[in-house]
Amino acid sequence: MPDFIVLSADEIERLSNQDKIQYYGQLKEYYISLPFDVEKMQRQEKRYVRTINTFSSLVNALCRPTVINKELIPDGNGFIFVANHLGSFDQFPIIAGAIGNRPLHSMMKNTLFTAKELFRGYLFDFLGAAVPVDVSTPEGRARAQDTMIQLILHGSNVMYFPEGTRGTLKKYHDIPLPLEFKKGAVVNAIITGATIIPISINNDYRLFRKNHIVVRVNEPLTVNPADNVENIVDELRNRIIKGIKQNQEDGFTIKRKNTKNKWIYYKI
Repeated sequence: MPDFIVLSADEIERLSNQDKIQYYGQLKEYYISLPFDVEKMQRQEKRYVRTINTFSSLVNALCRPTVINKELIPDGNGFIFVANHLGSFDQFPIIAGAIGNRPLHSMMKNTLFTAKELFRGYLFDFLGAAVPVDVSTPEGRARAQDTMIQLILHGSNVMYFPEGTRGTLKKYHDIPLPLEFKKGAVVNAIITGATIIPISINNDYRLFRKNHIVVRVNEPLTVNPADNVENIVDELRNRIIKGIKQNQEDGFTIKRKNTKNKWIYYKI
């Protein structure tokens, strides 16, 4: 679609609902028409699935995550998983406990591929699970988002941590709640039509302890092109916060770093 013009977020918001539906339909076709190495994706995902089968057993043995509502995740692929972000290894109990060996790709800051984080960066790159993002420029973030959209449109799954970093906005009964969410996951869902699976994780990462890492799958969220992006982002964040609060009310623990970089444990 060489003549297709991608609109800005402000331009999209000025469209009527009917025009939004038409525009997003054309935008989806535009992304489908872009070059994409499907064979490379499939090779990487086969490697990923073989590795995750073994890796999940190890994570479940070490971390023993408690998984709640796993049955809310539909069968198949083509989903957008979204979770709050507490620590560097959040994706591991989520994958091992809830998502399983479905192919999965996540945005990861390009700093993950520096010498300090080389092992994790190499592992994710080897498995094809990483979509590197240069967070220092709008162009870098946009390129990574484009890749995430193409992955969904070619039948894979993606994961977003929409806070963009690990941080605390406020507390509920001494439980840190997530920062404001960025829009990428919701925009992806509107363009692709994929269902969003919100996940709430509470953790303190003490090994060989039950009920210290809790992964709660919340009610899936579907969107349509006429939806207001800001409203859907708020609804998504509220579903994840509700799950965090429910984990707390059920007596599970959570751990975050304070401003002095010391670990604090929160519990009822």
